[in-house]
Order: sequence, then C-alpha cells, then structure tokens
Amino acid sequence: MSRTWPFGGRAQETERIRQVLGEGRSVVLAGPAGVGKSRLAAEAAPGAPRVRATEAAASLPLGAFAPLLPAGDAGDNLLGWAARAVRAAVGDGVLVVDDGHLLDPASAALLRQLSDAGMRMVVTVRTGEPCPDAVASLWQEDQAARIEVGPLPAEEVAGVLESVLGARVAAGTAGRLAELSRGNPLYLRELVAGALERGTLATVDGLWRMDGAVELSGRLSELIAARIGDLTPVQLEVLELVALGEPLGLLPLAAHTDETALEQVEERALIHVAPEEGRRTNIRLGHPLYGEAVRAGMPRLRRLRRYRQLAEMAESTGLRRREDAMRLALWRLESGTATDPEPLIAALRLAWAAHDYPLAERFGWAAMEAGGGPRAAVLYAPVLGYGGQLDRAEAVLASVWDEPCDERTRTLMISSRLNTLAVLGRTDEAIALVEDAARTLTDEENRQEMTFWQAGVQFALGDFEAALALTDTIVAAPVSVPMEAQGHGQRAWILGFTGRPLDAIAATDRALATREQWQDAVPVYHRALLELRRMATIFAGDLAGTAEVVEEIKTVGAGAGDWAVARSESDQAEGVLERHRGRVRTALRLLTSENAAAALSDHHIQRSAEVAITAALAGDADTAVAALESAEQSAPLVVLGFGADLARPWVAAARGEPGRAAEFALDGARRMREAGAYSQEVVALHDAVRLGAAGSVAGPAAGSAARSRAGSVADRLAELAGTCQGEFVAVAAAHAAAAAADDGAALVRAADAFERLGFVLLAAEASAQAAAAFEASGRQASARSATTRAWVLASACEGAITPALARLSAPQLTDREREIARLAADDASNKEIAGRLVLSVRTVENHLHAAYVKLGVTSRAELKQVLRPPDLDRVLG
Repeated sequence: MSRTWPFGGRAQETERIRQVLGEGRSVVLAGPAGVGKSRLAAEAAPGAPRVRATEAAASLPLGAFAPLLPAGDAGDNLLGWAARAVRAAVGDGVLVVDDGHLLDPASAALLRQLSDAGMRMVVTVRTGEPCPDAVASLWQEDQAARIEVGPLPAEEVAGVLESVLGARVAAGTAGRLAELSRGNPLYLRELVAGALERGTLATVDGLWRMDGAVELSGRLSELIAARIGDLTPVQLEVLELVALGEPLGLLPLAAHTDETALEQVEERALIHVAPEEGRRTNIRLGHPLYGEAVRAGMPRLRRLRRYRQLAEMAESTGLRRREDAMRLALWRLESGTATDPEPLIAALRLAWAAHDYPLAERFGWAAMEAGGGPRAAVLYAPVLGYGGQLDRAEAVLASVWDEPCDERTRTLMISSRLNTLAVLGRTDEAIALVEDAARTLTDEENRQEMTFWQAGVQFALGDFEAALALTDTIVAAPVSVPMEAQGHGQRAWILGFTGRPLDAIAATDRALATREQWQDAVPVYHRALLELRRMATIFAGDLAGTAEVVEEIKTVGAGAGDWAVARSESDQAEGVLERHRGRVRTALRLLTSENAAAALSDHHIQRSAEVAITAALAGDADTAVAALESAEQSAPLVVLGFGADLARPWVAAARGEPGRAAEFALDGARRMREAGAYSQEVVALHDAVRLGAAGSVAGPAAGSAARSRAGSVADRLAELAGTCQGEFVAVAAAHAAAAAADDGAALVRAADAFERLGFVLLAAEASAQAAAAFEASGRQASARSATTRAWVLASACEGAITPALARLSAPQLTDREREIARLAADDASNKEIAGRLVLSVRTVENHLHAAYVKLGVTSRAELKQVLRPPDLDRVLG
C-alpha cells in the first residue's frame, strides 16, 4: 500500500496555469487551507525555485525571500539588490511563492516589482485572510490571473483513496471520507492516516472499508483547532450548540444566544446560514470536522448543560415538525432529563419509521427504563429482533407479559413474541400462542392480525396451501390499510415460492401502492416487500427488475445510517444478484463482507446458503463447506432449509464429487416438489441439468440419480414450464430438453436465451455443453465455435468453476490471430486492420482465415457472434 499521496483531480486547473504562464503572465491560486494550492503550484511549475512566507518570517524584511538572497551588504537600494538576486536565481523560469498573504511589506513590494519587470510567478494565497495590497494588486490590476482552487469532487476523492491504499475502496467509505473532508486533501490525508492507525480503516477481501466513530488524530485536531481559533465564551456557546444539535433554526438560536456572537461566528465561516425546507432558516456547521473537534473537546457536564439548553429551546418555540419531537426526545435523553416515557415512545415510533435503527434502540431502552411497560415493549422488541437480538427481544416481552394493557397492545405483544419464537425455532410455542390468541381476542382487526401471523407460521413450516387460505381471508375483507398491505405481502411470499412469481410481484406492487398509509404503522414492512420483490424477480428470470430492487434496497439501507443490519441486507441483496449474473468473486466479497455478522437470524441462514453456493462456484471449497454446515445447523424452519438443499450439490461439485452433486440436486428437488415449492424445484432441477443429469429420474418415487428413464428431469421441467410463471422456467426447460437430447443447436439457443436474460454463467455452461454435443456428433467446426463462445462468456464470470466448464480451454489462436479477429469482430475492414497493425492486406487475410478455421466460423457475422462480450448493461438497463 502506497502512502505517497498522488496528485489528482486538478487537470483543469493545471492546464489553465500552464496556459497563463505560457502567455507570459503570472497566476494567483486562491483557496482555503489544506485544499492543495501548494501541491498544485508545484505540479504546474515543476522544478521552479520556491519561497514560502510564514508568520515567523513576516517580522523580518524580505524574510520569505532569504533562501534566494546572497550574503553580504545590500547597499542603499535594498529592493533593487534583492530583485537582481532573485532574477539571477530564477532566470527565464517561473518563481513559486507559497502563502503570499503572509508576506512582510518588503517582500510584498519585491513581489510586485518582480512582476512589473516581467517575471512569471505562481503565488498561493488563503481565502478569508487579509492580503498585502501589493499582492492583491496582482490580480486586481490584471497582472496575474486569479484561479480559485476548490475542494476535490467526491469522485476524485475515491480515485485518490484507491491510489493511496492500493485497492478498491467501498463506495460508502469513499463517500463518508469525502463528506468528512469536504474534498480538502490535507484533511483527507489526516483522516485516512488516523483511521489506519486505529484500525477503523481496513481491507476485507481486497476492499477497503471504514467502520466506527471518527476520531481526530493529534495532527488533524491541531489543524482544526487552528482553523477555529480562539473563541469568547459566548461564541463558543453558539458553536457548541450547533455542533450538538445541527441543523438548528436561526430564530430559536438567536433568541437563546448572543446575537452578536452568532454573527461573529458566521463571519469566521464556522457556521453556515441558509434557508431550507420552506421558510425555515437553518444553521449548520461550516465543516463537518468542526463538529468532531468541538464535541471531542467538550467536558461532560457542559455537554449535559448544552443538551438541556437545546431541549428547552425546542420546547419554548413549539414542536412544529414531525422530526422535532424525535430531536427533543434525543436532547432530553442526552441531557439525562428524560423521565416521561410518552415522548420516548413517540420518538421510538418516529425513529423506527425513519429506519434510524440505532436511535430507535436507544429510545426503546430509555422508554422501558422510564416505565413505558407493554406500550414501549411492543415497539422496542421488534427493533431488537430486527437487529438480530432475538433473545433480548424475547426477554423484553417476557418482562411485561403479565402487566395489564388494552387488547390492541396485547395483540402487538403476541405478534411480536410469536414472530421471535418462530425465528428462534420454537415453533410449537409460536403456534400455541396464536391458537390461544384466536380464542381470547375480540376486536376484528386484532383477530385478523393473528390470522396474518398464523399464515406466516404455516408458510414457514412449509404448509403453503393452509397459509394461502388464511391470507386470502385477509385480502378479501381487510379491516385496515396496514392489514391489507401485510396480507398482500404474505400472499406474495407464498405465490413466489409456489411457482407464481409474476403474481407475487403484482401483490407487492399492490402493497407498495398504499405505503404512505401504512408506513408509520409497520415501517419495517417496506424492506420486507422489497426483499420479496427481489426474490420474485429472480424466480421470474427478470434480472433487470432485480437490479432495480437492489438499488432501492441500497437506498433504504443508506437511509438507515451506520446500522450494520441494513448494510448487511444491502450487501446480501447485491451479492445474490451478482452471483446470478455470474460474477462470482464480486458476489462472494459482498456476501462475506464485514457486515455479514450483523445479519438477522433468518437472513443469516439464507446468506450462509448463498455463500456456500457462491464459494463453490468460485472454487473455494473450504469456505463453501463451512457455510453449508452453518446453513444446515441453523435452519429450524422448512422454508429456510431449501437454501441448504440448493447449496449442497454445488459444495459436492467443488469437492470433486460430481455424482453425489447430481444426487443432491435431485433429492432437494423432490423435497421441494412434495412441499409445493415449485419455484425452488425449478432451480434444483436446472442445477441437475447443469451438473450433467438432464436425463436422470425426477419423479417423487425415484431413489437414486440413475438414468432409468431418459429425459425425466426434462419432462418435469417441461411440466413446470406449463404451470409456473416467468421466462426462467421456460428457458430452463428448453435447456434440459436440449441437454437430454445432446442437441447442440438447441443448446446454443438456450445459451443465447440465458445471456439475453443476464444469466451469463448459465449461458457459458450451455455453450460448453453445446460444444460437447457438437463434438460427439462429429461437427467439429460448430464445436469450436461453441467452445469459443463459452470461453468468452466464462471470461466474464471471474473464474467460475463448474463441471460444464471444466473441459473448457481458450481458443487456440496466436496473439496476432486473436488481435486481428477482435478488430474484425469490431467491424474493421481488412484494409483498416492492415493500416492499424502495419501489415499487408494479404497477411491480414491469411491470419483471419486461420482464425476462422480455429474458431469454427465462416464469416464476420459469425465471428462477431462468438467473440462479443456479454452485454449486461443492456440487459440490466
């Protein structure tokens, strides 16, 4: 890893400086401290003599120019003597003067005299600082071009970080560092150095990520302290209040602090005043790091007092906006004065709805401590459960279970507890809880909510028919909009599993259409519906739709701040998409990111199964075996066990057991068929085709994978294609039929269909199977063509290893033949190729003919077909 910070993001400024110098004029670079003015000057005028003004040298006449001045008596004409010495040192070149705003009067006068004499200079000055008149006159009188040097754009920050760290940087980490530094290279450098030293910035599987709170290094603290400067007590009060409570309304802050101090702090650019959201004028810090520095230096008792001031300020001006109640509760909590559970319960509900899970957990704990009882528990327990703390969630509910409450609160307690029990695998207790509730609840909405949860338990146990019947009663006569949305969502889960992914997508759309009406009541359900839609689009073969949902999941995850569970879900969703696209290394990195440990219990099981499949495809058998063991040991529910069933064949294949792999695929398919999980059965049967068992027994009575009835897997997939929805099942059935018949041409068509849908690895495997079929039938040219296509597709799959690709080898072209073939596939004529490669047209023709023979093609059109890269950008929009 390189610690030499590269020069980047200043191409436009560098070009402008060189252009001005080329015209015989000087340049003044103006910008805030640390923005990179000195580095820019050095890069734009490499090797130029350099002088630097300092506060210490400012007390000495010509102190900044001392390095260029000779020893001896200056005589009566000090400036003339100095000018001659500097011209001798610089010659016809360029002089660089750093921090020109700090020049002493004599040095500033010398600078102007040199400019008048035609010397070209690059002078840096700090904006917001007083500047000597002689220096300012350079741009004011147009002797120099003034160029404003602003912060680095966020995309440039990412590039600089990757260059320094020597590997890719997670987008969230790059964005966080860009925001904290505001594109200031000096601040960025110190942030990175401090994070590396503390270990909060580390690399995982080749990707740099930063986690944990930001702590300012000693060097950075000094820089920020110098920028803030000395403050009077009233000025410090203003800055501390903004640092703890931003954004703050201008009018409340002005009413509770010294207005003169407020204006002075703004004049020093320590705060920023701007109208936001209608007519409210808000105040924020001038830079994010000011807040880090101010908060770090605030004594505990004064911090408590400041939070109390913020709470009193909010109460005196009224809670006009929805978020004001949450902010007030937080300030009371931070000040140690939160004794009333009601505001904490209200704030908990708001934080939960806003996906701010860490804050919701804090409010929940405080509400329970303040005596919130069952009303707090029914909100706090789901927050804990969603954060993976299922045992704590159960303990919270148990602690208030016997306390009296109204029927609605009792209903919510029952639903929260049975959900926790079901995920913990205590299904008998969950069922008993639902049955007891059905006998005791009287309100129709509460009874319907129990029906919803009863359907969920039946679904988890694999009784899809019973679950669907229960859910249908909800959507047929919903008692409320939230209940109707949850009914459609529950129905969508069942439809997605039972071979109706398009109907599942439609059901999620109906639920999402009324989101504004149920968001506050069941805020987490938005994420659940997105996850459901993601699953259904994959079953349907719509990876473009999957990509859209994944982006929305990532957006919601970003809105959850630094909560690890949200990032875990986002990484998992993106990792599954990448695995289906064939990018197995990228998928494995996402699925095994440092966020993986934060996954919820059921998500952890699904992730383990996905890791097992992806690691097996990537050739990492040890990781695949360990992940499969985790999935098998921790799957208490039937529907969660299907993940292990789908992973088991690929782990066996990675361990060099292709026969067992096919048996596992068929065994899993039979279990899924018996349960009615037809979408998963399609995947399992197609895996058997990929593993070479297209002609194996697929019926429920089969005891082994022996080829006792040729085409039976293909027959079952053809049957499923007639009853299940989506393009994937149709293409999988066509693939199976072609593989069972060893029909090379049909396998090529299946490969084309998979590629069109975006399943690049499946397309590569079908092409490889086509090559084997063509070779077996003696069609060598077609075999070579299919082999080349399979190789091109597999090259986009990051080294994926499967039985179908095991015999695949690169086309036997020479380097020159490959180069000419690529150009021809890009529509270059023989004459154009000859001119570009400095060859004769005849030589190009000979090499191209040889490539045609080796690749099994006869024309440029066929050449383009086999050599074209997979177009995922088109597939995924």
